[in-house]
Amino acid sequence: MSLIAGREDDARATGHALTVLENARRELATAGRSVWLAGLGAVAEARDGGRELFGRLVEKGRPFEARRRKAAETLAGKAGQAAKDLGQRLQDTAVHEGRRLLARLPVVRSEDLQALSRRLETLAARLDDVAAAGHPENPTAAEGEGAPAPRQRRTAKR
Repeated sequence: MSLIAGREDDARATGHALTVLENARRELATAGRSVWLAGLGAVAEARDGGRELFGRLVEKGRPFEARRRKAAETLAGKAGQAAKDLGQRLQDTAVHEGRRLLARLPVVRSEDLQALSRRLETLAARLDDVAAAGHPENPTAAEGEGAPAPRQRRTAKR
């Protein structure tokens, strides 16, 4: 082979390589442009579809909010009832402890006053009966002699 034939082969090989490179460059440019256009399309779709997506998300959020609100109301109702029950228990405990303390202290209760009132009424009725029958229990007291002195009331110490 001659030097010229080798150069022709080299030129053909170089031309072929340049053609391959040029085709690769065009394909790469076309692919790059396609990727760019796809990106722009995605942005446009997201912008247009974003409104639809936002609307769908709002619609999906409504039942979730309703369930959350109902759960919160249920919990608030249970908490309110528990607080009411606790208040009643505290009141019952205070009343019970107050009664227990009063029972231990020398305090006159209304029941004691009512019982005393009944006993006094009974005693007054018996005295009226005795006076009406004309039989004094102490004959000397009826005459005014030797009658015991009236008892003085004791005042409560403070």
